[in-house]
Amino acid sequence: MQKITILKPIVFLTFFFIAWQLLFVWLNILSNNMLETIVSSSIALSYLKSTIIMRQLIFFILAQIFLYTLFIWIIWYIALSTGELFHWQNKHTRFFGILLWMITIIGVMTANCYYFPTSFFSDLISKHLLNNHISLLTYKIASFLMFFLLSVASIFALMNSFHKMYWKKNLIRHSLMLGFLLMIVVVHFMPRFHSSIKLQTTSSYPNIIIIGFDALRPDFIGSQNTFNTMTPHLNDFLKTSVHFTQAFTPLARTTPSWTTILTGRYPQHTFSSGNNISTSLLDLSETLPKKLKNIGYETIYATDDRRYNGINKNYGFDQVIGPSTGVNDFILGTFNDFPLSNLIVPTWLGKILFPFNYANHGDNITYRANNFLDLIQENVKPSKKPLFFAVHFNLTGWPFYCYRPNALPDEDVVNNYKNCVNEADEVFSHFLTWLEQEGLLKKTIVILLSDHGVALGLPHDRVISLEKYHGNSVFIKKIPIVKYHNTPTFNFDFIHDYGIDASFGYGGDILSLKQTKTILAIKEYGLGVTSPYDVNDYVSLLDITPTLLDLLMIPPLNDNDGTSLKPYLLNSSMQPSKLQRIFYFETSFSTPEIETDRIIINKLLKKVIYLYSLDPQTGEIFINPNLLPAITRQKQHATLKNNMLRAYMPSHSILKVEWDKQARKKKMAYVTTPGYQVLVNLQTGQWHIYPDATGI
Repeated sequence: MQKITILKPIVFLTFFFIAWQLLFVWLNILSNNMLETIVSSSIALSYLKSTIIMRQLIFFILAQIFLYTLFIWIIWYIALSTGELFHWQNKHTRFFGILLWMITIIGVMTANCYYFPTSFFSDLISKHLLNNHISLLTYKIASFLMFFLLSVASIFALMNSFHKMYWKKNLIRHSLMLGFLLMIVVVHFMPRFHSSIKLQTTSSYPNIIIIGFDALRPDFIGSQNTFNTMTPHLNDFLKTSVHFTQAFTPLARTTPSWTTILTGRYPQHTFSSGNNISTSLLDLSETLPKKLKNIGYETIYATDDRRYNGINKNYGFDQVIGPSTGVNDFILGTFNDFPLSNLIVPTWLGKILFPFNYANHGDNITYRANNFLDLIQENVKPSKKPLFFAVHFNLTGWPFYCYRPNALPDEDVVNNYKNCVNEADEVFSHFLTWLEQEGLLKKTIVILLSDHGVALGLPHDRVISLEKYHGNSVFIKKIPIVKYHNTPTFNFDFIHDYGIDASFGYGGDILSLKQTKTILAIKEYGLGVTSPYDVNDYVSLLDITPTLLDLLMIPPLNDNDGTSLKPYLLNSSMQPSKLQRIFYFETSFSTPEIETDRIIINKLLKKVIYLYSLDPQTGEIFINPNLLPAITRQKQHATLKNNMLRAYMPSHSILKVEWDKQARKKKMAYVTTPGYQVLVNLQTGQWHIYPDATGI
């Protein structure tokens, strides 16, 4: 009877806590009209009809139930065992159980505020309840104190457990708890006993490792660094490699860029015109992984982002490492933001219970880069085959937030981005160290790259400026102005805080080469072929596949659009720069809601959700194929040859300053402008606008 009396208030309080969380989440969803947006879309019906999606949803609900049941059981056990140890009366034990529950909940909430400051509940408590009067350090101290008190109570409970087991009383209850604690200790220390077998190949072919970072701008690292970021490990790699300082991607989005890397073909040839294009529509008949697999390579791809990175086994990979993918990556990966589960997600238990959140950069609230590194180490097994291993780190990608102890996200997007670049350098160092420890750098070609760059609302993010314009002043009104990154939201000082040389995002502005310019450096270990130096000629991510096949002395893929960079690696005089290369660029689907430093998810969702369809058989979410022709017509295109960039801008809506006659003041408004062309001399910066396609 005593056990039930103590259990009841703990169960009741826990149900109340769960109901409180669900109520506030529901109110938040209703206030943003997100539920209405989702329900009114075609995705909602397909979601409910899908067996595989429903199984994932049910598993998520059961995982939450298990977590809170475990929570109740632990509090109840500690309270009951402590009461038995000190021979308390039933009412005192019951009171202690309630007090212990309150201490634990305070510990959970304050720990959530400290470790996950971008969580909805952290924002609710810090900003709306406490008006930002409490610092992160205070939350840390409070959570430490609460869990210290819980630990003291746990020690008393364990003392009672050993005492009862010695006298063979309540063996089942105490054996379960001690067994549970033993399991936690064993599982926690298991990664430390990771296999020490070296991944040594007996093949004559070298290992090939491609290390990619999302949206990492070249001018934030290395000799091109103008923003004072701290990237010693990336800098050292660039200094000791063949560094291509003028590398570009044809399309500045993750999936098209990686498809280009793995096929050596332009996006229009593989039909990879953007992210979330159904794999069934792509031409993947010939890829680098398939070619390498045919000659004995083991092929592995790893990514911490599966929402916008569609690289999968269809590209020829034996294994794809990363979080679970599909529509529930968007749904569960986004809405699983509860204090207790947040604390569990980055742990070994979170990997089991919440596969759509663990090591998932899409869930930036609980994302930790070390979880992704652990996932890689657990899944890359010893093999005698040569290894082709491509890895994509997304921590420098949107939303440009990286967890830093005792630090809140900065209000300025550039500062946030710099913090992520610094974090990327640390991750790069840890990854290289692991590769070396596993013997993967003994006979290896390592390629460091970024899939694309990013525009951050900085001056000169576009290649055009008012000062260098040579042409009819009437035409310059066709160019949209953009707010600089450090401008307040409702500031309308259009002379100083807006400019035609600024831009935001990636894959949406053909005049922003900061979006298409990438990092590219190639270094070999143990082969004695290359010597480090900088290459300043224009090259493309298209060139990676033909270069690797050329180095391996394997025939190139058919319909190849790239050029082998092997002469550069050998520092030969027969270099591709002596040819008159033409580089083609294109944009993907874009909208003003993502071309900003403050992306508001519910507004973006309302704008783009109609584009997407859902395959209920697989759970894959993709852009409706019937809408692709209309999207393609809105693409911007450009060619680059001999420092001359020629860009075609289709008819589109732009943000302009207009005079409001009724209000008698200036206002910002979107107006439709006809297509035009821009010609830019990248060497001098001079540029012209031509009002139609026949102007050049």
